[in-house]
Amino acid sequence: MGNNIVSTSIPTSFGVFKLWVWDKERGQEPLALSTPELNPTKEVIVRIHSECLTGDVFSSLTCDCGPQKKVALQEIKKHGNGIFIYHRQEGRNMGLFKKIQAYNLMQGGLDTHEANILLSGSPDAREYSDILKILNILLHGYKSALVLLSNNPYKKLFLERQGYCVVMRPLCVGKTIYNTNYFQTKEQKFSHYTVAYQPYAGITLFREDLKNQGTNIARLINSFDLKNCGRKIFLGISIFPQNNDLKDNRLAKEINQFAQKFKNNPGVCIVLHLDYNERRLFYHDLKNFLALLKFRYSLQLRLNQNSKLSKIDLEILESLCGENVIFQIKKNQYALLENPKFIECFQKAHTFLLLDESFGTGTSESLALTREKIMTVIKKDISHIAVAGGYNHDKLNEITALEDYFKIPISVDAESKLHKNHTLDLTETSAYLAFFFRSKNKNIQPE
Repeated sequence: MGNNIVSTSIPTSFGVFKLWVWDKERGQEPLALSTPELNPTKEVIVRIHSECLTGDVFSSLTCDCGPQKKVALQEIKKHGNGIFIYHRQEGRNMGLFKKIQAYNLMQGGLDTHEANILLSGSPDAREYSDILKILNILLHGYKSALVLLSNNPYKKLFLERQGYCVVMRPLCVGKTIYNTNYFQTKEQKFSHYTVAYQPYAGITLFREDLKNQGTNIARLINSFDLKNCGRKIFLGISIFPQNNDLKDNRLAKEINQFAQKFKNNPGVCIVLHLDYNERRLFYHDLKNFLALLKFRYSLQLRLNQNSKLSKIDLEILESLCGENVIFQIKKNQYALLENPKFIECFQKAHTFLLLDESFGTGTSESLALTREKIMTVIKKDISHIAVAGGYNHDKLNEITALEDYFKIPISVDAESKLHKNHTLDLTETSAYLAFFFRSKNKNIQPE
């Protein structure tokens, strides 16, 4: 994408816009529409609209692109300060020919995720470098507060990586009898339409961390700006029922005191880690312990690492009333993914499936192996996925690579690599969090 730009005023049925076109190969010129008096110091409403000849030109009922284009232009005009970017990457960057091949594969029984992998090697081959250049030019280098008209959480995630504060407003239009399966696949395999879903960056704390560094940990966590951020911080605390933790009122008090340090920070969740137990009496004791907590807790459960259970009691899981529920499994426990009820449970916005072979040892695995595991889970229609195992700030570029390949947000949990001599290393923890979150002291300004 070059720096040569031409612009003009263009009247449309939606109102008058300013049309911007960048010089590139014929038929591939990046283009955008903006409201005539665009002000980057105020909130800007944005639509990143992927090129779709069948939907935009011929009003195809097999996708939702045409209706989304129409509603987005209406909303931008109504708002009065916005940008409509026409993303010139037809067919998720496969091109029109392969897009039509994908349609034939879908009519033969594949879904859009499977067809795209077969034809292009990835679920979604789009890349967004042109988008950044367009925004940077039209917004004069400001990191403006953006309202993103989209159902796609990856677009929000991508913009947040570049320092934009983004609020996503869904465009749930264009559903027909011809695209029901298409909608379902985008929801289950790309996490579309789930505005309430937020990925997380997790830190697993030791009890000694709470006792010896609780105040310093809270000061560090609260120094990051989580307002209107697409990712939360999950602080994990392990509970050991075999040590009578569930009957220890002092422990409940200690956790309550720690949680109180984040009472004004809704972007932080306290997550209780414990082993899944088949005995119902165990959950009676657990519920009594949870009743002592004075904050909105979340829960992370895991099977014994040698367990090969193919079914868990999902009713009990739901009855625990966790704000978020994370279930941790190893590769040898993937039999759980054959249970339709388990799949349905972990498609909900407040649930996550944590893929972790390390079990707290910090053992790392290759990016290729992690990608293979994630693909196995997505094929089962679960896309609310977290990974763990040897993560610190040096390894987080792998999370970016996974997100760019699957085009979904990936949650991550870190434990061993953030500790030195069984003590949380605040410098390493700060670098880990800085990968995802901005300091509260960083203001919106031109680059």
